[in-house]
Amino acid sequence: MIFHSRIRYLMLCRNRTYMPEYTVHKPPIDASTDNIKFTKEKLSRIITLHRPAALNALSHDMITSMHQELKRYSKSNGICSIIVRGAETEKVPSFCAGGDVVEKDKGVYEMRKNFFKDEYVLNSFIFNLDIPYISIMDGITMGGGVGVSIHGAIRIATERTVFAMPETIIGFFPDVGGSYFLPKLNGAFGMYLGLTGEKLKGTDVYFANIATHFVPSAYLNDLVTRLSNVESTDVEVFDKIIDEFRGEVDQFSYMPLLPTIEERVQAKTTHSNPIISDWANRTLKQLNEASPTSLAVSFHMLRNPKRTLWESLVREYVVSQNFMKNEDFYEGVKAKLIDKTGKPKWNPSSLKDISIPMVHSYFAGEPISSIDFFGDYVKENYSFYRLGLPKEFDLEQLIQKYSFPGIKDALSVIGRSCVKPGWKVYVEDILKRRTVTRNGKLEWK
Repeated sequence: MIFHSRIRYLMLCRNRTYMPEYTVHKPPIDASTDNIKFTKEKLSRIITLHRPAALNALSHDMITSMHQELKRYSKSNGICSIIVRGAETEKVPSFCAGGDVVEKDKGVYEMRKNFFKDEYVLNSFIFNLDIPYISIMDGITMGGGVGVSIHGAIRIATERTVFAMPETIIGFFPDVGGSYFLPKLNGAFGMYLGLTGEKLKGTDVYFANIATHFVPSAYLNDLVTRLSNVESTDVEVFDKIIDEFRGEVDQFSYMPLLPTIEERVQAKTTHSNPIISDWANRTLKQLNEASPTSLAVSFHMLRNPKRTLWESLVREYVVSQNFMKNEDFYEGVKAKLIDKTGKPKWNPSSLKDISIPMVHSYFAGEPISSIDFFGDYVKENYSFYRLGLPKEFDLEQLIQKYSFPGIKDALSVIGRSCVKPGWKVYVEDILKRRTVTRNGKLEWK
């Protein structure tokens, strides 16, 4: 494979517009390196992804070094929080633009067997931490950057945040737990993000339930100082403090599109509403640029919201190994990230040519147990659901539990406990779309 020797260039999501060129240095155990910094700030430990020239992209060594430090933190007394952020970059603000796969002198086998496993194990370890893990997604947050942010209990977006999972554009699929968290987003929005690679910006990352908080970037340093003085490991204590720094929000800019997204994209791109028509045309263009194989496999992966993170990551690992055997992945990398022609030659070239057995073949592989894959620290952790705006399933349970005469009555009760910025317009929109009044009682559709 002529592209194998150049595989060091690619970023697995990962950022379609950036191509790093650098030498990766192997870090000493449990120590800061040029590419990642571990510092102590009173009761907090700060992890800084420190590769500004590469938009703070993750190398394999950074992944293993970060995992080692997190394991050490998890066993230490006196650490009340872990804060991860990206170093300041010159051109474009970036938390982490993706994952840089392997060093120059390593082959594709190393990538297939080690990089993905080490990355996914790190993702699960973050999810499993008892210490509050706070990710500051200030700037570009894509691919591998999503993996080291989304699985923490607290996820802070700023006006500079740009979130995306554009793997289908390079012939891959939304990994790093994408098959776990995307199906859990409201409605079909996660499916939409996973298939199209759409970029969410600023407050939209908060309203999509990807971030739990929205804080202006100008407040971040003061916020970190405040958080480092918190003598508690209760995430709700941190939640309230972060809300003191919250910024003004309007409403979800995708709100008018949500019913259309839930109806799925049709070939028809004309609509009386110009907002919906423009969106439909843009979405169709995004889908036409993606690998048909990636779209079919990703669609299959993102349909089940009930899998645990560990089930999802083990499944993703199997799929990742099969994608490494697929020419589309290398073709996408070459066209999008190396030659930058922007016109990969996908094979098959159309969704019509992809059969169900072909899709199922990507999920076939040697069975792997969660214990064998992750070790003995696998346990359920529901921190992903605890903070941020109410989720649709939260509201569904509330509506089913109580007999509300109408939406206004439900909003009155919800408002007694929900103080998140923008909550009222957000919740009211969900209730208008998801409920109906029958016999004087509000019911979930």
